[in-house]
Amino acid sequence: MADTLVCTIELSKTAGMTLKVVNAAAKITQTVTLDGTTLTIKVADDSKSSTVTQTIDKVDTVVTDGTDTTTISQLKDSVTITTKTFTVNAETVSVKSSKDTTLEATGKLTAKSTSDSSYSSAAKFDIDSTGAMTISSKDSLSASAVSDATVKGNNLTLQATMALSAKGGTEAKMTSAQVTITADAKLTAGGAITEVGQNMTTIKGQLVQIQGTLTQIG
Repeated sequence: MADTLVCTIELSKTAGMTLKVVNAAAKITQTVTLDGTTLTIKVADDSKSSTVTQTIDKVDTVVTDGTDTTTISQLKDSVTITTKTFTVNAETVSVKSSKDTTLEATGKLTAKSTSDSSYSSAAKFDIDSTGAMTISSKDSLSASAVSDATVKGNNLTLQATMALSAKGGTEAKMTSAQVTITADAKLTAGGAITEVGQNMTTIKGQLVQIQGTLTQIG
């Protein structure tokens, strides 16, 4: 036999109408209240409840168990969702705003794609981190600028497991209080015009060879 339900309808010229269905066996009460301005639908037991409250300009949905609560508040120009966990599962997701957009996490923020990813800006684009930052690629990596490009740090290391090339279109400079260039095997420096040294220059080695069609010393 099905559980016996207790159904009541209360009518009032001032309070409106209340429709109530009580399932004593399941300890669930369903209540619908209409008071002329607000429509309220509530389902509750001893510990949990879900409530939908609707007025002419607002709809609120509240689901709670006394410990955790999810609230959805909808106005004519805004929707606010307050919850512990928010999940969207869809084949395609599109989010667009005509003005500013803010994405903020007080914990870890992860963006991941199993296919191609692209990020673009029609104006200035800043990436900032107060901790360590890593950019890596399992394929080729390219960085370019149509204007000046600057890489700066307390210590800067450029390392290639094979060849390392540095090239300037018109000029290349390396300046420091002290510059050291070493090679495990052969070191070559050459150009159409080559100058070495300024105030004091030392050239030494087990074998030193100076040669040229015209050689001038002193």
